[in-house]
Amino acid sequence: MTGAVLAGGHSSRFGSNKALYTTADDTSLGRQLHGRTFLQHALDTLRPLCDELLISAIKANATAYGHEGVRVVVDEVADCGPLGGLASLLSETMTPWLLLLTCDMPFVTTASLQSMLEEIREDVDAISAHQFPLLIRRDTLFILRDCLKQGDYRVRSFLSKIRTRYVDLPEQESMNINQLNSYYTTQDNTKN
Repeated sequence: MTGAVLAGGHSSRFGSNKALYTTADDTSLGRQLHGRTFLQHALDTLRPLCDELLISAIKANATAYGHEGVRVVVDEVADCGPLGGLASLLSETMTPWLLLLTCDMPFVTTASLQSMLEEIREDVDAISAHQFPLLIRRDTLFILRDCLKQGDYRVRSFLSKIRTRYVDLPEQESMNINQLNSYYTTQDNTKN
């Protein structure tokens, strides 16, 4: 199994490269990261399940991830969101399946990813938890490249063109942290 982390993007809503964000504060996020970056945490979550790990990055961020000891794959088609990174990863993957995690989902557990692996079937091309995490067959690359050629960069649209099985994650694990201020505001509101 090949595992990969989407760490590409411009992080415009986050305000800085979110893959490199870390905290050790006494919030659930701080306790989850334990001083690791979002990227390091995602790699550690995938590591028990995967023989090979990859990091997807835009060209501008690629050198920032070199110290992780994991091969960095630069998006072959720039500025088309996660599908550009996915296309590059699938073209570099040598295993039949790719397990993909975004760097900004720090609450996803290895156990949840393992449960996705247990859903692999012959009649399924992808197993998706509301887009990401995503477990996907390598041989869907030609359909993905067709979407990119047509200028359709929507993950949902691509998943609708292949045999996708949807699974649920626990609510907190589904959390995607695009804006740090929004996350901390939400946490403060749940304490009150």
